[in-house]
Amino acid sequence: MDKDNIEKHLKKLISSKLKQIKKQRKMTIEQMAAEVGIEYSAFYNIYEGNALPRLATLYAISSLYDLPIEFLFKDISIEKQSDIIQKIDNVDLVQTYRKLDNETQRVLLSLMKSHIQRRKI
Repeated sequence: MDKDNIEKHLKKLISSKLKQIKKQRKMTIEQMAAEVGIEYSAFYNIYEGNALPRLATLYAISSLYDLPIEFLFKDISIEKQSDIIQKIDNVDLVQTYRKLDNETQRVLLSLMKSHIQRRKI
């Protein structure tokens, strides 16, 4: 891919990620620009895929919205990313549970079942 095609692809990809963030967080473009800390017109051009953001802007976006910076460059949606994070959290939970002694596991499991039953009522 030549430089022009790479830039075009990156603009489109980053634009689509910003649109996903805006939709998921129910924000306006103005609100996003203010949070990121750049002029509305500059943000709008990035949002529409007409310009590439500076590295500092990419960092601000990833920090503000708690997204790994590489998310902005990968072709995965926020929903898929949250599924991945959930799976990682589940694995961490199971690994931590397995480190507990048998009695502690039994008590914890009993507490969780009791909690679930109370929430159903």
